[in-house]
Amino acid sequence: MKKLKILVVVVNYNQKRLTERCIESINRSSVGVDIFLVDNASMEGGIEEVKKMYDNVILHKSTMNLGFSGANNIGIQYAIEHEYTYVML
Repeated sequence: MKKLKILVVVVNYNQKRLTERCIESINRSSVGVDIFLVDNASMEGGIEEVKKMYDNVILHKSTMNLGFSGANNIGIQYAIEHEYTYVML
């Protein structure tokens, strides 16, 4: 049986601390997942620090704010290209 690969897409826009708390919560799950973090052209900065804190975070920095659905579409495309079994938004 093929191992399940699960990707959780998290969208950030100028909410670094809330995003950190969200990732901490996801990582408390008993199921191992990868987290695709889309930064929606935040002005706040420092999101790279969040990436460095967690081994399972894949950071994508958008050059413009694509909105919630646009950012999720980037994560879904990544999941398809990397053959994830499930995507959680």
